[in-house]
Amino acid sequence: MNPHAALALAAALALAPPVSAQEVFGRQVVVPAVRGEPEPGTVFVANWTATQQGFTALVARPRSEDAAVIAEVRAMGDAALPPYLMEMGRRIAATDPVEGAYWYRVGLLRSQWAGFNCADTSARQAVTILIMILNESDPEFVARHDQPAVRLPTYERIGDGDVVFESTASAWWICSHGARTMTAALAAGPDGPGVIPLDVWRAPQAERDRMETRLREYLPQWAAADRAALEASMP
Repeated sequence: MNPHAALALAAALALAPPVSAQEVFGRQVVVPAVRGEPEPGTVFVANWTATQQGFTALVARPRSEDAAVIAEVRAMGDAALPPYLMEMGRRIAATDPVEGAYWYRVGLLRSQWAGFNCADTSARQAVTILIMILNESDPEFVARHDQPAVRLPTYERIGDGDVVFESTASAWWICSHGARTMTAALAAGPDGPGVIPLDVWRAPQAERDRMETRLREYLPQWAAADRAALEASMP
């Protein structure tokens, strides 16, 4: 697993069941009626449809609203959708590049970790879509924050990765992007709200534990690789 390699582009087939409305930042977004059974200790925030629409709208808000966006996302605490942390970091970076880089990376890692929670591994491709949305709005930011000199301080601050696993937002936001989960949602019934059982959409605990261990092992390796790259570039 190489987080710095270019992610493969993915196309999502939108098979939308009946919808209801939910407010995100005071803006109307579409939320399919079917939900995933919530994991213990988490809160339902959104599904993939609402996440993609909400993130796109958030990124599109003008820079004059930077302070408002930052305040809104901070107010969500650990229940904030991980991609919203990515956008908060981008806006913080305008005045505090170090702090902004940290929150962008935390949001990206939390997004990747959420994907690792999904039984359907195709759901992880949603991270590619998030990066594409951000890159279309601010390509210089995305390119700059994928450089060793910017990544290394954030990896050093993240340390063993505890902050990556502190999100309380249900991983349903990304797992509902998976093709098999979409199929299960359709099978749950088109006439009203349905619930996808936890053991259908979330990866088994043993697999989640394995992926957490791997991610914690990779973090210092990525930091070491960036440190070595910087040292090699010095005259």
